[in-house]
Amino acid sequence: MRRLKYNVLVARYKVRRWLEQFDNPQLRNARRLLRVLRSTSQPDVVYIGDSTVSFTAPGDVDKRRLSVMVDEFLPDQSLFAIFGGSYHADLIADYVNLIGLTGARPVLVVPLWIRGRYVPWIEHPVFGHKRAMAYLRTIRRRTPTRSIRQGFPAPSAQEFAEFYALRHKTFLGDLPIGDYINPLKDRDRWKGKEDERVRMLHAYHHGAALTPGSPAMDAVVKLGRAVRELGCPVVVYQTPVPVESGVGYFGEEFADLARANFAALDAAFTEGLGRPIEIIQSGTIFPTSEFIDVAGADEHLNEAGRRRLAALIATAVGRELDARGQTGQL
Repeated sequence: MRRLKYNVLVARYKVRRWLEQFDNPQLRNARRLLRVLRSTSQPDVVYIGDSTVSFTAPGDVDKRRLSVMVDEFLPDQSLFAIFGGSYHADLIADYVNLIGLTGARPVLVVPLWIRGRYVPWIEHPVFGHKRAMAYLRTIRRRTPTRSIRQGFPAPSAQEFAEFYALRHKTFLGDLPIGDYINPLKDRDRWKGKEDERVRMLHAYHHGAALTPGSPAMDAVVKLGRAVRELGCPVVVYQTPVPVESGVGYFGEEFADLARANFAALDAAFTEGLGRPIEIIQSGTIFPTSEFIDVAGADEHLNEAGRRRLAALIATAVGRELDARGQTGQL
């Protein structure tokens, strides 16, 4: 069953990559964002999320996405959301700058995501979103919304080879990215050793330290600065890490690393924002039972986890709306 699920995911990935050669989804989200913000019915809240917003669990009874749950906690306000896989600080900052091209000043909701500051995601030929970000930075106030459309060719084998040669230092050592990805892609390698595969995945996804002041962290400072320059209220939360399962594989060092990484993200965003802000400390509070699948070692929450995170976000959004004289009630 797990093999079938894996093959289905691979097939879906290939279809998405093919479609993206005609209409890149990050540019499609830019069109959607500008279309709604240039309209006469601007939303009260704009939520720019990562893949935690995208996913629900197969066994969930409540299939609402995280952003929909937040929206429904705020029934008297309108919320507009864009989100996607590997929506990291660089890309989110570009979307915030697009808002600045309009007259809209909504309450913003943005995540701080540890993995999005790791080399395997920053430099990934697809999920680094570099071509899309370069295009987004060409958009101007008078750029027609309908014209924001472009596809990008699939990365070459050479681009992937260069990417696989980059190094990623985790609990398992300072290894080339390929030394993680190639074994993890070999499903036959792990027959009878699934626990070892999941251990490696936890290290690859969450086992690297973020360095304050590094180029990787500059993007988080830039995101805070973009919000400051936009001049709108902001609600910031930490994208959850499966700390409980990680501790099971690497001990308390895993939890200590997650806390230190979130502290670094919080400090970088606050530096860019230029003022103190209460960031929702949601990064390490979710037990294994509130994630979709511990074997995925990812940040995706099931219905119980999504409801809990949505309530935290909506409460903070409600406070910002109340400060503006609007009513944000849970």
